[in-house]
Amino acid sequence: MSSSEEYRTKCPFCSVQDDIIIKRGNPNSALFGRENLFQLYVDVKSDRGLCPRGNFVIELITSPYRLRKVMVNGKVEELDNAIKECSTKLKKIAEKRNEVVILIGGNHTLEEAYLAKELAEKLNTELIGLFPFEDEALLSIKNDFSFNEISSSDTIFTVGDIFSHSPTLSKLIIDARNRERGNSLLYLDIIGGRISPFAESYIIKPGYTAYFLSILLDYINNNKRKIELEKTRIDVPYSSIEEIAATLNKSKNGWILFSNIYGHFKNPLLIVSLLEEIASVTDNHFAVIPVAQNSLGIGRIIGGFNNEKIIKGIKNKEIEGLISFGGLPTEFIPGFDDFKKNLSFVLSSTILRKDDFTGYLFPSTLSVEKQGSIISLEEEIVTLGKSLSPVPGAISDGVLISKLIKGITGQEAKAHAGKVEPIERKSIGKVSVPISEVDEEYPFTLIGVGLPYHHGSGELTRMTNWNKERGGPYLFLNPSQYKEMGFGKKIKIVTHYSSSLLSVGNLGESPYEIPEGVVIVPTHYTECMKLFPLEVDSDRILSPGAVKARLEQ
Repeated sequence: MSSSEEYRTKCPFCSVQDDIIIKRGNPNSALFGRENLFQLYVDVKSDRGLCPRGNFVIELITSPYRLRKVMVNGKVEELDNAIKECSTKLKKIAEKRNEVVILIGGNHTLEEAYLAKELAEKLNTELIGLFPFEDEALLSIKNDFSFNEISSSDTIFTVGDIFSHSPTLSKLIIDARNRERGNSLLYLDIIGGRISPFAESYIIKPGYTAYFLSILLDYINNNKRKIELEKTRIDVPYSSIEEIAATLNKSKNGWILFSNIYGHFKNPLLIVSLLEEIASVTDNHFAVIPVAQNSLGIGRIIGGFNNEKIIKGIKNKEIEGLISFGGLPTEFIPGFDDFKKNLSFVLSSTILRKDDFTGYLFPSTLSVEKQGSIISLEEEIVTLGKSLSPVPGAISDGVLISKLIKGITGQEAKAHAGKVEPIERKSIGKVSVPISEVDEEYPFTLIGVGLPYHHGSGELTRMTNWNKERGGPYLFLNPSQYKEMGFGKKIKIVTHYSSSLLSVGNLGESPYEIPEGVVIVPTHYTECMKLFPLEVDSDRILSPGAVKARLEQ
């Protein structure tokens, strides 16, 4: 007779990878009560707890929206038949070089990434890329990070609102700030976020982050050119450069952390390069905090910055087939519906139903439902731990990829593991003074943000009770300006790239200090993502910054 069950694994929703424990009483008991349901616990050895996303694991495990059958153009199909059809079509498409694209989410294991790379070889393509797209800019960094040491640091300099993107790091950071009198917490961003009340904040104009950091680096290197930052519309005095430099130089155990999300920082690859050099010159630790659980591991195995070629190929009708593992292209590629007609074959795996999906849709698993290894923020290979059984009908993407390889080649998959090292950085452009012009047609600045309540892509977010209660997707703007403009409960945002009709979020719940002339949107929704350009920046990275916008009733 079965006894109670306990599963120790990793939270699947961000790169902090917090330990979680899932328990369930005897599922075969004649008496059914609360103890027979899955319940979530935090390991007592960890004092970080879980954020709203982590607590969502239980809802997702048993969600009625879970996909349990293979769907082909909205109709149920048997797994073996679907594998056979896909293998036949892919084998035909792969007769020509680079006709198939593979996009793999950062929520996969290292083993699945190796299999995906082998599948790419069998499909005669080098076009394999990582999503979420904003994590690609971080793949050249070797993290210098320690959970134990960061809480004992004397200085932490965060670029980006880590408290929103990776909420459980907040306790460690606040503990470090309060540990001794004189410890410092500095925060640089383009809008004040959740970390602002606890930090010395430096809020600069959107688009100026790399320029500001280049001046800071020059100052630290004793090239103390006096620049009147106010005249560049950067919105902070030159004394801020002096203050940050002095704090970083005097630190004995300091940390510089970078966190980004789609639609926020412009030129993230350049920002990362500058921060890495600043950390080196001032003898501080430096680490990047990706959006997805294992983006550092997945991207390094892929081994290149390929998203530019992939999106360009799809747009220009140079690609015939697209495969996405771990997410729907309609959710993580803004405007995908506009050019999916360019593709003759689409295969995706996902954990939630999408009845109107065009193509082959396979039911996949959460990381808590599979075994394997991932790269931690501390640059260690760690195992996921004991896994739950997948929901009936679902298979891991590792199993799916293996079946596809066998269907295409007639042979068992043999993924070849290797070193998981940072990839060589792309060449980056020189830092130049941003051009800031008044745009009378688009007078607002639109900034993409991340919120702790959201779960990965909109694909997950839409299926939560929290989202349904608030009627997402939505926007926030300055409360006084909203009242003055007399808008209703929905506002149309128009940018140079697209438009969306969004609900107005509860302005009293906004964690951001929103000045007049600024609108923020959670870019977990494609309705919000598409307001930003699906184009590479000057460093050829597909991760746009803030843009100009106008509001219409």
